[in-house]
Amino acid sequence: MLQNTKQNETIFELKDSQQDRWMLFEKHLEPNDDFTIIIEAEWDEAGLGLVAVDDIKMTSKLTSALCDFEEDFCEWKQGEGGTTVWRRDRGKHNVTENPPVDHSTNTEMGYYAYLKIKEKPERRGFLESPIYESVGVQCLRFWYHLLGEKVGDLAVALKDVLISDKFVPVWSHGSNTFEMWSLGLVTLPGLQKYVVRFEGITGTNNMSSIALDDIEFIPGTCPRRHVCDFEYDLCDWYNIDNGKDTFDWVRATGVDGAGPLVDHTINYETGHYMLAKLEGKKKGDSAKLFGGTVPARLKCITLWYSMQHIVNATLSINLVGLGDGDPLLQLYNSSLEYLWEEVIITPDIPMDTYEVAIILTVEEDITFTEYDAVAIDDVAFTENCQVITLPPPATTPEPTHLPTVYDCDFEKKDSHICYWEQDENDGFDWGYWEGIPPDAEDTWPDADHTTMTKDGHYIYAYFDKDSSEIARLISPDFDVGTSAACLSFWYHMHGFEVGELSVKIQSGNNDSKAIWERYGEQSREWIQGKVQFSKGDSGKMILEAHVKYPGRGDIAIDDILFDFSPCKTDRLCDFENGMCHFEQSLEDETDWDLATASLDEELNVPSSDHTNQEVGGHYIRLTDPGTSMIFTNEFDPEYSCVEFWVYLDGYEGYDASTLTVYSRLDGNVNPEPLLFIGDALGRSWNRYVLPVSLPRPYSLGFEGTVKGGQYIIGLDDIQPRLTCEPMSECNFEEDLCMWKNIEDDDFDWLIGSGDQLTNTYAPPVDITLGSPYGSYAFVETLSAVKNSKTTGALESNILEAEDRCVSFWFHIQGIGSPSLTLSVRNVHDTQLTEVWSYSGTLMADWSFVQVNISRPERYGLRLSATSDNGKDGVIAMDDVKVEIGVCSNSTQPECVTKCDDNICIHEEQMCNFIQDCSLAQDERFCGYNCTFEQKGAGQEHCQWKNDNEDGSVFIWQQLSGQMNDTFGPLLDHTFLSPEGHYMAVVPLTFKSQGGDQAILKSPTLRNSAAYCRMRFYYIVYGSTANDIGTLRVVFQVDDITVEVVKFSGDQGDEWREGLAYIGRISKEFHVMFEGVRNLEVGGYISVDDILFENCFLPTPQDPHECTEFGCVNMACVSLFERCDFVDDCGDYSDEDLELADCYKSVGRCNFEDSNLCDWDVENENNWMLGFPDTQDIIPPRDHTTNTAMGTYLYIESTQSHSNASTASLVSPVIQWERYLPNASPCILRFFYYIDGPAVDSLVVSTRSTVNGPLSAHLTIKGAVGPYWERAEVYVPPHYIMDNPVQYVIKAATQVLREKRSWYPFQQSSIFPDDW
Repeated sequence: MLQNTKQNETIFELKDSQQDRWMLFEKHLEPNDDFTIIIEAEWDEAGLGLVAVDDIKMTSKLTSALCDFEEDFCEWKQGEGGTTVWRRDRGKHNVTENPPVDHSTNTEMGYYAYLKIKEKPERRGFLESPIYESVGVQCLRFWYHLLGEKVGDLAVALKDVLISDKFVPVWSHGSNTFEMWSLGLVTLPGLQKYVVRFEGITGTNNMSSIALDDIEFIPGTCPRRHVCDFEYDLCDWYNIDNGKDTFDWVRATGVDGAGPLVDHTINYETGHYMLAKLEGKKKGDSAKLFGGTVPARLKCITLWYSMQHIVNATLSINLVGLGDGDPLLQLYNSSLEYLWEEVIITPDIPMDTYEVAIILTVEEDITFTEYDAVAIDDVAFTENCQVITLPPPATTPEPTHLPTVYDCDFEKKDSHICYWEQDENDGFDWGYWEGIPPDAEDTWPDADHTTMTKDGHYIYAYFDKDSSEIARLISPDFDVGTSAACLSFWYHMHGFEVGELSVKIQSGNNDSKAIWERYGEQSREWIQGKVQFSKGDSGKMILEAHVKYPGRGDIAIDDILFDFSPCKTDRLCDFENGMCHFEQSLEDETDWDLATASLDEELNVPSSDHTNQEVGGHYIRLTDPGTSMIFTNEFDPEYSCVEFWVYLDGYEGYDASTLTVYSRLDGNVNPEPLLFIGDALGRSWNRYVLPVSLPRPYSLGFEGTVKGGQYIIGLDDIQPRLTCEPMSECNFEEDLCMWKNIEDDDFDWLIGSGDQLTNTYAPPVDITLGSPYGSYAFVETLSAVKNSKTTGALESNILEAEDRCVSFWFHIQGIGSPSLTLSVRNVHDTQLTEVWSYSGTLMADWSFVQVNISRPERYGLRLSATSDNGKDGVIAMDDVKVEIGVCSNSTQPECVTKCDDNICIHEEQMCNFIQDCSLAQDERFCGYNCTFEQKGAGQEHCQWKNDNEDGSVFIWQQLSGQMNDTFGPLLDHTFLSPEGHYMAVVPLTFKSQGGDQAILKSPTLRNSAAYCRMRFYYIVYGSTANDIGTLRVVFQVDDITVEVVKFSGDQGDEWREGLAYIGRISKEFHVMFEGVRNLEVGGYISVDDILFENCFLPTPQDPHECTEFGCVNMACVSLFERCDFVDDCGDYSDEDLELADCYKSVGRCNFEDSNLCDWDVENENNWMLGFPDTQDIIPPRDHTTNTAMGTYLYIESTQSHSNASTASLVSPVIQWERYLPNASPCILRFFYYIDGPAVDSLVVSTRSTVNGPLSAHLTIKGAVGPYWERAEVYVPPHYIMDNPVQYVIKAATQVLREKRSWYPFQQSSIFPDDW
């Protein structure tokens, strides 16, 4: 019954018996006011019977649960930030790359959404749902289509609107679905408000597309993949319509009357199954039901079938391969004892995936028969044949909390802090805040703890002055009485300089003492704190925050509860309420005893326990000489790890005391120890985690041996954990493992991930998972240096005196020279010995290092990060291992960094214009695209650096117009703003020396493509007629420097575009800007916006997909790029005489042997062979070798020539035989360089007789530019067929005194167009 303020409305009613079964009721409600639901049961008369209700669920209805794209995109829309868009289409349009049919109608008339593959991969298209609010748990079902290899990736991402603006991936697929639609299932949690997004990322296969259809939301969790009960639909099973069978399987129920009376899943007449009817079928008829693609690991096939009284028909389960595949099992009928029978098959699957077909074949004509129904149900593919998952065991809920005046969740609008009060005598008040606090730092909670949303409230300590201050919150009076009490609250302490949070008790005389304390970084998440009060405690509770450095760490509190009962610690034994029923051994010399933390300096006792980190906290200890063992309670074998904290200290020089940990199973102690600690650890609590893998409940035995010398062994906070890593390895996915921040450094190491950090210097992915959601340990150097704080250190537990190999991945990016150091420290005097150090920034996201440690005494390790005087940057570590033994080169990765699925990237793969990592980590720090906008002298993040010799007068320096510097322009080029940055040549001294130059050098580059060029913007401006200086771009290979382009004298006071043609360089090389300034002339030489273009070599691909020239390295290049003396493939296979058919060309010549090959000069002998490494000629490099070591032909115009110069170059005689009716043209290909004011023309002609008339085919007038250019001359086939011809290349210059001009000519080939 639905009840509101106006009336009652009956929405459901049942009368009489409904049999002994559960039934489902669903109703869509559309109330227009607040309402109450009443479930009312009424008996007519007393008697046997039962009325029961279970599993009541209320959810908001989705406005559009299904979208089949038949009319439009429904409520889905294009998401922001995409580089391509989703479109609708249907198979009728016969677009090659799109699916031929949709999924909804399985016809070419049906519509679907698709993402077309562009020529450029990595295009992203986003399709977003509307915002869904309070719709409960939903199963997102959809059908997707990715045909072919390298199509791209499809992902489903979810955004919790109340918590974050980021989408989190929850499902992805990137492999071939072949020619069928595949089912996707994603269970969406019952968030309060969220958005779903489909993310398509295109690949390189432009003959296919990514398609979506039938997106649907279904209440409840999704069924398991590859398990189908047919209750909702056919899952990913389908009938075929290609004529290879004669009838179909249909989805049916017992109500239909055509098959079994009940299904197998719910054993009821309304349950569904798949049915094939045999009535009237002929011999050879068949019905084939095909399944989707199944991973090979799911090697157990389970299904239920019904074939009672069936004759003349065979039901087979086939592994799809050739034809219908080989039968895995054949069935002819089922017994009469059971309606449904089970079949289990465990085939040997040799492939990574497989598909199954269920085929019903008619062996003889089916005449009249009463039994003609064959049914199947509950088809499942599993790893271990276990289809049904049992629910988890029920647990007894904790008793309900009884409210007290001390409770506060800070959500009351009329009383923000409930019955607590601000201390009027403290430094500042606790603030009350909703969402993100006012300074908007990353150190604040993302949400409150009560509601876990940005709309919730909490209190925080924030002081906006420079000095440290204290805030106190005081409770009403309390009196524990004769029992015990527990204060529980949630706290958030995150940042580099968090300060301190304490709980104090104030007695009647206003004296207060701390009974619980936390200081420094704790976590990015809310943590529960519990404080135990003993019998007789009374007074007031004080929550005190001591803020050290505002904005560098923050403290927040939420959800305060106070119970008049002891604190509950679940499986944790913290010894606050006794010995946890641990078992003392009866056979040893002494016993462990319960102790209270003390400040007694005469003893080596801990000043605080570990649980509460306070004086008065409890732990167990062993102090009397002798040996004693204590056993924990039994742990369930599902807990494969035990965590505990150890305190072991004493006076140096006495006999060592030890702690050994054993496992005990079935009352028997395993003599092989799990852990041995051989002497003092120092005056601190040390964390240990022990992996334990035992088949039955087990316990641990802690055996301590004290030999005098004021030694003490302490244990605290012993608890089992489901999983853990060995202490020798730490991937930082959960915590710092055995590493801990030290107290006397300047800042703390934190745990973060690429998804969480916004600093541009942070690693985008971790090493362990290769994911932006994987964690690593890090420090931010900019935040770490305020108030002269410069160093943060992690220390390990104390290690026994054994040789060890320390290995880890580290990341250093930023401005200046931040450093990371590994040191060894002595146990007692804490003296440090540096064993490894790295200073400066890396050329990769991550780098690997191994260090051998050998010490005769026990030692600890310290990893210290140091910033460079406050410059911005990030230092990070991941996968730290401390292993016994000596480092072996066989275990050391020969790679600079790792990416994706732990792909190892070697040195020669860095900055080689080949993207080996999906996120381009290998090409990220190569200076390919540099705007110089990142602040910091030297601009190291772009990796372009000064490379000046000692004593040099000039350097390149980052400037901006707002600096009003006389050595740079007022505006940059990137933003055309005074605030934008650029690089400029500035003097270190005004005592200029001739030849001094400033050199701006790129990082080490490798393997550039043939048409690689660098685009940049420059200003070379002089305020007078005198020469301001020179800007020159060069590249350096080995010890050879090659000039690429040069600008001398005043070029104007504005940004100009420059192009430096670098070309193919297979070795390591650097590109450099060389600037020379005349300090006697006002002006500047500046550079901005460097961009490398066309430098990446072609990507290898499937040879079957290449329709042009297939290179040996599996790259694919245009047929027109063969035999042009240019290595377009990257392995020179396109220039191979045999592989590329280059032997078919006529007159092929690169002039490298100092001869003209088959060419000749005619009349004027002005064509000369040029050797730029020994002659002062232009260009300074040839085209063949791209260096000054090559050779070319050239004609020069200089003042020594009183007349204009001409030169003719004549090819060998060429004649095409008439062997094809459709002959192709003849092509002459060559490279030329034409530059200078005195050039006239370059003309390419043909002639049919010696000294005969010339027919011009190409004319180039005037200068082209300081670079090699490619030319192709086509001669029609009718002109050259059966007619001998020659090509004549003629160059001419003008008479210009004191001006030099050049006509270099190189690399000629003549060939037919279709070879």
